[in-house]
Amino acid sequence: MSLNGRNPQDSRENEEDNRFRLFFEHAPLYCYMVSPQGIILDVNQAALQALGYSRIELIGKHIRSIYAPECQEKVGEIFQTWKENGSISEEELIIQNKEGHQRTVLLSANAIKDDEGKFLYSISIQKDISERKNIERALLDSELALKKASEEKAVILNCISEHVIYQDNNNRIIWANQAAADSVNLSLDEITGRFCYEIWNQRENPCEGCPVVEARNTGEIQEREMRTPDGRIWFIRGYPLKDEEGNITGCVEVTSDITERTKTEEAYHSLVDQSLQGLFIIQNGRVVFVNPAFLQISGYTEEEILALGPWEIFKIIHTEDQNLPWEQLQNIIQGEPISSSLELRGVLKDGSIRWFQLSLAVIDFQGQQATQATIVDIHDRKVADEAIRRERDQTQMYLDMAGVLFIAVDTLGHITMVNRKATEVFGFTEEELLGKNYFDTCVPENIRDDMKETFRAIMAGEIEPKTFVENAIITKDGDERLISWHSTRLFDNEDNIIGALTTGEDITERRIAEEALKKSEEQFRLLVEDTAEWVWEVNHDFKFTYSNCSVEDILGYTAGQIIGRELWDLMEPAEIDEVKSTFSQLGSQNRSIRSLVNHFFHRDGNTLILETSSRPIFDESNQIIGYRGVCRDITQRMIADESLKQSEARYRALVETSPDAITVTDPEGKITLVNDRAIKLLGYDTIDELIGKSCFEFVVPEDRLKAIENLETTKETGVAKPIQFTLIQKDGLTFPADISASILRGTESEPIGFILVARDITERKEAERELEEAKARAEFFTDLMAHDLSNINQAILSALELQLYDPDVPEPLREQLQVALEQVERSSALIGRVRKFSRIDATQPLLEARDIEPDFQNALNAVKQAFPKKTIRVQTNIHPEKYKILADELLVDLFYNLLHNATKFDRKEKVEIEVNAKQDDNKRFLRIEVTDQGPGISDEMKKLIFARYTRRVGEKAQGSGIGLTLVQRIIRRYGGRIWVENRIENDYSKGAKFVFLLPIWK
Repeated sequence: MSLNGRNPQDSRENEEDNRFRLFFEHAPLYCYMVSPQGIILDVNQAALQALGYSRIELIGKHIRSIYAPECQEKVGEIFQTWKENGSISEEELIIQNKEGHQRTVLLSANAIKDDEGKFLYSISIQKDISERKNIERALLDSELALKKASEEKAVILNCISEHVIYQDNNNRIIWANQAAADSVNLSLDEITGRFCYEIWNQRENPCEGCPVVEARNTGEIQEREMRTPDGRIWFIRGYPLKDEEGNITGCVEVTSDITERTKTEEAYHSLVDQSLQGLFIIQNGRVVFVNPAFLQISGYTEEEILALGPWEIFKIIHTEDQNLPWEQLQNIIQGEPISSSLELRGVLKDGSIRWFQLSLAVIDFQGQQATQATIVDIHDRKVADEAIRRERDQTQMYLDMAGVLFIAVDTLGHITMVNRKATEVFGFTEEELLGKNYFDTCVPENIRDDMKETFRAIMAGEIEPKTFVENAIITKDGDERLISWHSTRLFDNEDNIIGALTTGEDITERRIAEEALKKSEEQFRLLVEDTAEWVWEVNHDFKFTYSNCSVEDILGYTAGQIIGRELWDLMEPAEIDEVKSTFSQLGSQNRSIRSLVNHFFHRDGNTLILETSSRPIFDESNQIIGYRGVCRDITQRMIADESLKQSEARYRALVETSPDAITVTDPEGKITLVNDRAIKLLGYDTIDELIGKSCFEFVVPEDRLKAIENLETTKETGVAKPIQFTLIQKDGLTFPADISASILRGTESEPIGFILVARDITERKEAERELEEAKARAEFFTDLMAHDLSNINQAILSALELQLYDPDVPEPLREQLQVALEQVERSSALIGRVRKFSRIDATQPLLEARDIEPDFQNALNAVKQAFPKKTIRVQTNIHPEKYKILADELLVDLFYNLLHNATKFDRKEKVEIEVNAKQDDNKRFLRIEVTDQGPGISDEMKKLIFARYTRRVGEKAQGSGIGLTLVQRIIRRYGGRIWVENRIENDYSKGAKFVFLLPIWK
């Protein structure tokens, strides 16, 4: 029968398929299966929810259909890359849902191939990063507000003790803080414009090795210690400054006076460098200082010691003694008293072991707490002590030699020495045996006389003792034991025989076992004949000399039919050379062959897969004379395993492609599987370090109860939404993470575990914190500016109005005063808009049902007052109580800025504007169109028109440029959106149409 004809069913394959499907369906990431032609084959629930489509609407469509128009070209390039390489990693793209809303995602994909390397489909995963992108945009907006706080720089820098000096590319001082000026008793004006090396070092040229010059030359931060002519020591850092194009425009020098600290450290280093005791200092687990004596003792270089990781210095201590200094360190950390010193063994670089005396103490090193370790070599003293101890215990060691009988007798056979093992075997105590005749006490009567005569002849020197002999002894209880003896004669200083020394091994149980083995061999032969596996033997030419009957069940041959045939006659020819090589190599090394898999021919011509285990047979000369082996049919198992591998490949591809940490647990929360991202996120090196551990171990104690309750909720509902926890890494560090969970079910739908997906949100949390801080600073400076400038403007307005009321003011001057008055009023309006910006960003909207007609009329009246020389005609279908939306009092500012823009940019004296409103098709939004007949907006400018400070090409600066930005902010505040179109299609020069949607109140 052929391999291809088998259709095995394996429950493991079904289980893996179910795990793959469950993970694919319930993963919080957007997951797709895509054909090599780009057609969507399947999509999970998270992606369907984000896109707003049903599964039927997406399956069969091209993957490009879910991406926004502006990134279609990039999608094509990425798709081509996938077809060439088979994988994509975290490509940033924009997807667009059914309603046109867009989200930013990171795309990762991995191709699944068959055994021939052909692409079957792609597992594609999208990670939604829209929230992070929004935060980045918010941070960018806050940078403008932060620029207004630049005046804080001088106040802050003048309050610090370090010297801060800003220099141009020629080392000329542009700006310095007060500490720098005070250090040379000069004012800031006196040092500005001069060279730093001229002031502090009385030089005409830059100092050699100056870190500021190096920073400017390299473009990287540089630092160095330097001395000035007055004997002071400075720690100098140079920071290069670059413009937007990356060109270096200058450097900032930050200098600290370290004279006293350096002198103290130099005195300390001088003392420890001359010490004969080894010394090193540990700070935060790492060695930060080591003296020459320690390097000489240990054999390591300074670079090797300083490069050690946290607490790795204790690797030089013998493994059996490493707990001793660790206990001392714990006592030091906890403020408990410690012993004066420890004696332990150290392992030198060359591997030799020496005894040392170690002392530990807490010191202050460079302003921080540290542990100082001092070692003294006491090896010679310990070796001498050990030699004395060995000499003292030598006799006892021989007597109590483990597992060996030890007996000494004099020339008459009286026992003079006996060890513990001998007393155990004979059953006598040491006192009962010493002085007794060995033969009369311990030898069976039937051989006693013969042994006495042989012993007499040996003591007389008539015959030499045999080095090895076996005979029986009798115990105190009368039992006989068989002993294997090794004997030698004992001589005095004059070479006279004074007795015999004998060691023996009790071989009674071995002989009993040998007899039992002979009986079991027959039973084994019968067992071999009855086993279902094929047992065989071949000679050195690999011809069969034996086979059991199972060969007929496996290969269709009888045992008699294969005797005399070569092993190779039954095997696949292409595999013979490799199998021969395996037998030859392992046989020469006296090693067994384990689980060798290869193909055999059945008698009917079909091919089978057999698993072979074999070992060589040796003769008395230790030469290989053949092999003995066992074969079992694994054809069905191999087919099932191959099917299982394909299923596992799909599952692994999805898990390993995920950019988030994925963990699978059993029902109790013990980890059974993790992906590479999870291993790295938790700070481990291998998966084996995590398997079997409880997932709750990685949650900080204060979050564990919440984690347990969340897992119980998952059991009830099947899926748990992302919840924020604080996780613990291997090194003890913690980080915030969003964790979502879903239940994993078996083939019978019973819960068999959980799938946990964790996402590190450290960057997001930090960005949120920075954003809040930036908003707070921006709000402070905005309020400060608005308050002070409003007061200033009010004073100017009052002064201008008084001048205009004066009838004696000449007409030309009156016109100039009128212009000035208008500019101050514009300034006040700008301050009002800025404060509105701040209010929009800083407060949550309180929306209510609002009739748009009053706000529209108020805005229109204000615009007409702002342009008294223009005739403004507005056609509108907005009437009282006709349209109500969800909004607040900023609605009037929305209409005012749109009508003001339309009037301002229309150069004609008579301005025509149309304002129309209607409900959208879904009756959820009110669509309002504001159409003007001004110069229009080009397609390029349409993309930028709502960006802050953007003006139309060719327009003079007639305002602050933030009106439309304010409009967009207000509309977003209401949950709507705005865009701009041409009044006349395909001709932007005929006027613009601003279209915006506002939510309807129901």
